[in-house]
Amino acid sequence: MINLPIHITAHHLSLSDALRWFVHKKVAPVTRFANDALAAEIVLRRHGGSDVTRRFSASARLALPGRDIHSRALHADLYTAIRRLVAKLARRSRKRKTRRAKTFERAAYKPPSEIAAFQTRP
Repeated sequence: MINLPIHITAHHLSLSDALRWFVHKKVAPVTRFANDALAAEIVLRRHGGSDVTRRFSASARLALPGRDIHSRALHADLYTAIRRLVAKLARRSRKRKTRRAKTFERAAYKPPSEIAAFQTRP
């Protein structure tokens, strides 16, 4: 899928155009590993507290056929939290892609004894 629909929700912070562009720029390349992705839902949160203890979290759900991929990242800087979130999504997408490739590879595999037995029949 070329254009992945990305839905961004912000809790306790304002969603500027620059922040929206940054999220799109970082999340869109995840489709390299999950090219059957249907949509991505990103939730950005600012957790309360004083300025010293302010933390941001970014959580995502990558909608796929079958099971979805969920990730969450926390950091004191919102942009770093988004970068960590995308790294987790990419890692989990690669893991899913590898598992799917092994499943299809295993299904197509035939032991050499079956192949030899098939070839020697008249």
